[in-house]
Amino acid sequence: NIPANANWTQQGVPIAGGHGGGNGTNQLYWPHGIFVDDDQTVLIVDHANNRIIQWKNGHTTSGKLLLVTKV
Repeated sequence: NIPANANWTQQGVPIAGGHGGGNGTNQLYWPHGIFVDDDQTVLIVDHANNRIIQWKNGHTTSGKLLLVTKV
């Protein structure tokens, strides 16, 4: 839930990816879905790479591969 009085920053900070498209743990290729849990861990569905990547809060250099699937 986002509070009605939330303040938004004008300058965004990349928290995942940001290293061009690809299949490295620091890259995404056609990200399709995102989920943020209570610990601010980010899960991203990387559709073209058939995987889900987990990015822990504060770890912006690479993600952890959680699932690879052939769909």
